[in-house]
Amino acid sequence: HDFLRYINSDISEIESSVDKLKQISDTASGQRSNVDSLSSLADQILQQTTQEIDLTKLKFSLNAKNERPLEIFQKEQLATLADLTNRIDETENQLLAERKLERANNFKELSGLINLFYCVLVLLLLISFIVIYRNTRARNRAESEIKDLNANLEKRVEKKANLLLEKENQYRFLIENMREGIQVISFDWRYLLVNNSLVRQSRNNSEEDLLGYTMMDKYPGIEQTELFSVLEKCMHEREPKVFENEFTFPNGSKSWSELSIQPVPEGIFILSSDATERRKIDEEKIGLLETLQKS
Repeated sequence: HDFLRYINSDISEIESSVDKLKQISDTASGQRSNVDSLSSLADQILQQTTQEIDLTKLKFSLNAKNERPLEIFQKEQLATLADLTNRIDETENQLLAERKLERANNFKELSGLINLFYCVLVLLLLISFIVIYRNTRARNRAESEIKDLNANLEKRVEKKANLLLEKENQYRFLIENMREGIQVISFDWRYLLVNNSLVRQSRNNSEEDLLGYTMMDKYPGIEQTELFSVLEKCMHEREPKVFENEFTFPNGSKSWSELSIQPVPEGIFILSSDATERRKIDEEKIGLLETLQKS
């Protein structure tokens, strides 16, 4: 009976080892067929052993005095179980070694992937740094060039503006000091530009006495004169006109002027020359001739 208990204990241990091998071989596909074959062989041996034990029990119950065959049977069964146990242990050790090797290979591959990832990451960071550095240099260079261009452009503009201002001052000086009177009249008959000669010819004290005022403001009733008719025709028909005109001022004084009227975008431009003295000389000449003819 002790022997049978021992046999049953070994059978349970063998079955547990086979189950453990199956669990281990779940991830080792190369040994799965070996474990299945070993499990099938173990099941056959255990089934056969169980049948033989049952048959032996029956035989020894009929002949209790026959102890020699039982001892032989015990040795045979123990040898079979020991061989099966050794085969299971060898297979288990082989599977554990293969799993350990597989884990080592997986770890090596994972380490390689991690190292490759770090290399790629470092390379990407290096490329990004180079790109950012180049872009920064290009932007700084472009900004520097733009600043230089702006500085040069400002200098050129300032130089050009000063030149224009100088020329404008020269032209203004020439206009202001011309012997002829100059005036620009707008479409609403306001004085836009006058020079010093025109101020003297019009019996005023300064340009401010005329600029911004209309001709009707300064000379009431001028719209009924022949002069205004000529100016109005030139303003509307945009045709130039040259003629002499005798103008009567509000204080009653008179003067002769030679007028040259030109249409301009702002209205009309009038260039006037004082012809009073010339007209007096001409009248004196005519008078003298008449006197000589009478005598």
